[in-house]
Amino acid sequence: MGHLYRDYIVADSTDIELFKEAKRQFEQLPDSFYILTCLSCLGGSYIKNNQDSALYYLELANSMAKRQHQRAIEQKVLIHLADIKMFSKDSQDIATAKGIALNLLNAKDSPTDRKDHLIMLTACCLAKENKPDSALYYLNQVDATQLSPNMMVLHGKCLAELARCRGDFDGFQRHFEQFRHLADSLVTDDMQRQLRDTEAKYDNKALKYKTLEYRDKWIISLLLASLAICALAIGFMVFRRRLSRRKQQLLSQEAVIEGLRSDTMRLTEQLDAHQAMSEGLKQTIRNQIDVFTKLVVTHEIYSLNSRMKFDELFEKTYSINHPDQSFWSGIRTYADSQYNEIITKTLKAHPNLRDVDIHFLCLYCCGLPTSAIMACMGYREAHSVYNKKLRLAKAMGLPMQLDEYIRQFKQGE
Repeated sequence: MGHLYRDYIVADSTDIELFKEAKRQFEQLPDSFYILTCLSCLGGSYIKNNQDSALYYLELANSMAKRQHQRAIEQKVLIHLADIKMFSKDSQDIATAKGIALNLLNAKDSPTDRKDHLIMLTACCLAKENKPDSALYYLNQVDATQLSPNMMVLHGKCLAELARCRGDFDGFQRHFEQFRHLADSLVTDDMQRQLRDTEAKYDNKALKYKTLEYRDKWIISLLLASLAICALAIGFMVFRRRLSRRKQQLLSQEAVIEGLRSDTMRLTEQLDAHQAMSEGLKQTIRNQIDVFTKLVVTHEIYSLNSRMKFDELFEKTYSINHPDQSFWSGIRTYADSQYNEIITKTLKAHPNLRDVDIHFLCLYCCGLPTSAIMACMGYREAHSVYNKKLRLAKAMGLPMQLDEYIRQFKQGE
């Protein structure tokens, strides 16, 4: 189940919880091989969410793999460790990453399917150690035209580090932007694709539910009409046949009522299934919001504490990953579900509000950080978010602040 959630749900933590539960179960057996497998999967799952947790589980898995002589798992774990340590600012971590990559490259049982990955890890570490000639030697062994999209991101990082090492800051900026845009596009495309798949599945379920609902209503109406006819027939037959036929007529009536009860129970189960699908759609939208927030936070990290560089990088990325109508529709659905239909009721009470006002209210209800709201709204300064809150409250004629207005909806006041 952990593997399924990790492969098919975007930025979802359910896989991590399932791997932890599996680890607890295997510790009770005990089964050391599957404990090792869970540790490896936990380390890999945490890489995108929490690097400290990823290092913790990967180091445990590495020690356990050595004790069990599970070379294939050990190699996989070592590559994960090298990926994390390569981007550390500590020179010792960089040297460790380089040593892992070189040892795996030169080993007799070197994983041939990860050769290009290991070569680029080595080149990137050498560039970080200010050894451009050695880094270029390794990088020239990689055929960039044969790389997968994810490996193209790593190749772009290597080129950026090589340019920085040589003092070519224009080249560094160019390669940096290229691989960041490619990485963002991969995440955004995957997120949008899976959201569309989930929405299509939800729409199909909703259509099927409507069809079943209409059919069940027709059946119930027909059964009720039949019941009425049966009741008239019962009265007529009681009049004609008197007490000798009364027992048989009552049994027939009970059979009809039992059919009604069965159909009602089936309709109730279908309504419950419809509600479960709605909850699944809300969780997918929440995942989309979390991934978009992580993209904005990543840009802040790579801006090297420079507001000017962040603004320039943010503007270019925003022009590529501009939120589309599907994004706004999902945000609105999530805000309505979490805050007692706040968007629907606000539009009904204030029909003159512009789309940009509704978009801002949706983002604010979703609990996004200021940087993420700036990204979605196209603002360049943080104080623009605060000013927008004041202007929106004034446009709606609220006798209170926007935060208080949202809080009242959440509490159902």
